[in-house]
Amino acid sequence: MLKQLIIFLFCIISLLKPLIAEDYHSERYKYHVKLIDDWGLEVDARKKKVSMVHPEKLVTINVIGFYYPDTITANGLQKRRMGSIYDGWMNIFERSGTEKENNNAAVEESYIALYTKHQIDDKLKINEKMVAEYYYVRDQNAYVISLETYKEDWPSVQKTFKRLVKSFWVGEGDKPMPVISRKELPVGIENTQQGVSAENRRFIEANPELQKLLVKQWEYSINLDPLGFVDPVIYKDVLYAASSDKLIAIKMDTGKEIWSFQISSPLDLPLVIQNDVLYFKKNEPESALYAVIAGTGNILYKVPLSGRTSALSYINKTIFLVQNQSLVALDPSTGRELWKKDYEANRRFYPIGKKGKVVFIKNNDVVVVCNPKNGDVLWQKKIGGFPLYSPVVHENKVIVSYEKQLPIKQSFISAYNLETGAHIWSFKNRMDKIDFIKPPVISTDYMFIPLEIQELNTKTNIKLLTAFDVKNGDVIWQLNSELNFAKFLPPLVTEKYLFLGDSRDESFHVLDLVTGEKVPHMFDDNQTGSIKDLFYFTTYKSSILKWIKVDGETNIACYR
Repeated sequence: MLKQLIIFLFCIISLLKPLIAEDYHSERYKYHVKLIDDWGLEVDARKKKVSMVHPEKLVTINVIGFYYPDTITANGLQKRRMGSIYDGWMNIFERSGTEKENNNAAVEESYIALYTKHQIDDKLKINEKMVAEYYYVRDQNAYVISLETYKEDWPSVQKTFKRLVKSFWVGEGDKPMPVISRKELPVGIENTQQGVSAENRRFIEANPELQKLLVKQWEYSINLDPLGFVDPVIYKDVLYAASSDKLIAIKMDTGKEIWSFQISSPLDLPLVIQNDVLYFKKNEPESALYAVIAGTGNILYKVPLSGRTSALSYINKTIFLVQNQSLVALDPSTGRELWKKDYEANRRFYPIGKKGKVVFIKNNDVVVVCNPKNGDVLWQKKIGGFPLYSPVVHENKVIVSYEKQLPIKQSFISAYNLETGAHIWSFKNRMDKIDFIKPPVISTDYMFIPLEIQELNTKTNIKLLTAFDVKNGDVIWQLNSELNFAKFLPPLVTEKYLFLGDSRDESFHVLDLVTGEKVPHMFDDNQTGSIKDLFYFTTYKSSILKWIKVDGETNIACYR
């Protein structure tokens, strides 16, 4: 009995033994990596290359060291190998390494690329071979970690490969502590592009220098159909925008085109970018979700989408959309459907999310919050009116603007607790008729809404730009204006300023967030042409971008 127990315990311990075990140190190239237990090990005579071979599957992981007397970059190393070893392969993904990845490996820089190639075996069967490579550079040394396998074995070894990559570092002695640097932008539900809030898409963490003359830095001519315009995104100093016939990537510093992707018809939903992949939906010649590698413009995948859909949202490392009346969750790496639930969701309003929750509109008057992992409803609230715009999430609040018939049509805005659905505050005025002209936009502390009040006694209309305290719904200031907000583009708010753009001309209005006072500013653009219309605008870091229509032609202009 004791012998059987010992054998049983030995088996359990064997099963629990980690896949990554023994530490390997290359004295010549000064790198460390934990070898994979139970895999075959091959080390070349010069100790330049370490190979680990799966005992059953056609999978090989290589760790290679190089010495370069001249300066080389991680991206330069990738280009060399792509032009020699992977000539004839398809480069389907590449990106620069993150600061976190560089710190973990104790290197100056890193780069990642993924290649694929179709091969025919002796039985005339077509197999797809895949190679993933990590490139690292420190001083005069460079390193490559590669995974070679076939597509069918890729999912089973991916986690093991990631653990090995995480164990790799360069140096002597004990592994250094990671360098703590400035806070990086969060990955996942918070941002669809650098500095932009996914659940409050017109709040951008930018800081244009309005105190000085804003000079045009570059201009890009774009073929644009107003009916097919979708909001652009800016990511890692690259502008991604759609024209009537192509998707383009433009360098923010120079305005030079990096790549373009031909589309047969205008897109109908905003672009979403996350983890170096650009997502968009195209309706013609067939409705499909596209995932494009942001760095190259190459298609990562394309999956069909049937029926009408809402705009896309990236929440909790998942793509969400309303398809017909169902809330759908998709795997962003493959486009595969994870789950789908018919909630009678309204596709006019895109899902939003924060803190591990997805918020969407059901029917015409119900706010629903569900679990992003399985779609289970956490709470739902009947608001008693028809939503005007997609909800906005701010910290622990879900903010919904809607209208009721009382008996005259009235606009309201209410805040609910994101965790429980409990009502926090509402803004309403039953004495006069109120219309929200544009969707609310929220900064760190304030919410701004252009609205129009019709005084029932005098029958006069008053246009007010109203600033609210997001915490309690109190009015902070109101600006009485003769401006026709209905002709304005949706407001945009940065850390300091509120931007208003008139679509009928090129005029810009900039207000201080706290006081509502006008902020002086001046553009020096030397624009020629008789008819100027502001089509769209956005900000990024210290730049302001305008989509300007002049004599029927549209140009993207960058000022700073």
